[in-house]
Amino acid sequence: MQAQNERDKWLVDAKRAGMTYQEIRKTGNFSEAVSTLRGRHRALTTPKELRVRKPEWTKKDKTVRCSIAVIKDQPPPHRKAAKNVMEESAAVHERERRILPLRLRNM
Repeated sequence: MQAQNERDKWLVDAKRAGMTYQEIRKTGNFSEAVSTLRGRHRALTTPKELRVRKPEWTKKDKTVRCSIAVIKDQPPPHRKAAKNVMEESAAVHERERRILPLRLRNM
């Protein structure tokens, strides 16, 4: 258990230092998949009530998302889309409004 706690702390510290999950996996000798490391990091840094498994999009959210995609005639990067949704004041659920800034900060 002690070793796992140390590995978890190292994972959080390495991500905070700006390392990618692939770099963390190699440098930290993790045998887990990169997606597992992302999930573990999220579980360690985000309160459970803010870890939404199935966020629901409203019609206005979808409209804003589609209008962003039409601008460049291709799907935008998720981070840009998230910022635009927030700027357009789309009807994002309150818990998403609280968690989105945390997600953007950790990207």
